[in-house]
Amino acid sequence: MSIHEIYVFVLQWAFAILSYLRICAYVPTCRRLMRPGARGDDYSLQTWMIWAFSHLAFVLMLLEQGNYEINAMLVVSILNMLLCFVTAFLIARLRLPRHEPGDAKRERLAGRGAALRP
Repeated sequence: MSIHEIYVFVLQWAFAILSYLRICAYVPTCRRLMRPGARGDDYSLQTWMIWAFSHLAFVLMLLEQGNYEINAMLVVSILNMLLCFVTAFLIARLRLPRHEPGDAKRERLAGRGAALRP
């Protein structure tokens, strides 16, 4: 085995292990974002969107350069991209105003009462 072959072998294993660990690293953040009482303000939506679109660009580049063939690097990149978008979605969802089931009815009734007052 040549030095280059050893290098490529080590690089492939490093890529596989580190990619697996990186995908696993998204899980705690997503779990925290799904807990009751989680706050979207605790996370940077802009950062997660930049990471997601950066992964999207990388996926598209891999597709172009690889003649649209599926390989391990492409699959891992797609997973990273999807998990970044999922995390960004969870953050954005937490930042939206929450309405309880009876809020709309209470708001309509409050509006009617205000209109009836002199």
